[in-house]
Amino acid sequence: MAMAEQRRHHQDFRLDPDKVRGFAKVVYDVSDTLAAIRIHDVLLSGASACDGTILNAGLVAHAGAQNDEMRLLTGGLDGFGDAVLGAIDAFERQDDGASRPSAH
Repeated sequence: MAMAEQRRHHQDFRLDPDKVRGFAKVVYDVSDTLAAIRIHDVLLSGASACDGTILNAGLVAHAGAQNDEMRLLTGGLDGFGDAVLGAIDAFERQDDGASRPSAH
């Protein structure tokens, strides 16, 4: 890419902080939706429906592991949402500082 074209490309770039925050909200909503499944309770309810069977033992055995996996997943999503919000806040602080005239 030629230097003039790179400059033009950088000048055309506009970051919409509200859209970025909206994306972070979607990430948090996905995390909340996954957490609302309550997979541990679902598996234990299924297990109680077939008490005394091999299926019961398998569902009980997997309920805790699946719950741990879901916590890791939702925790990762929440962390990603936090990172997105942190990045947009840092961008705005930098952008606000860059638009102010230097005191020197």
